[in-house]
Amino acid sequence: MLVWLKEGLEPRSGLFESKPERGDLGPVCWLRFDLALLFAMHDPRTDERVPWIKTGGRVIRPSALRAMFMADEGRLG
Repeated sequence: MLVWLKEGLEPRSGLFESKPERGDLGPVCWLRFDLALLFAMHDPRTDERVPWIKTGGRVIRPSALRAMFMADEGRLG
């Protein structure tokens, strides 16, 4: 699951299981972690939102996602 939150906020309990309300950006289910990570790192943003991904029982914060992405880019480059 991928969700975007305003920078500085952390996901509250149950956020990844909730549905979007009134146009809010809720969690989006991805079948593959690598595709969710690529989307999160390549999505052009003009606001202050940052990605959080939940996989299994683990919630991965934006800084860890960036580190994973940079590590993958380094292996491929």
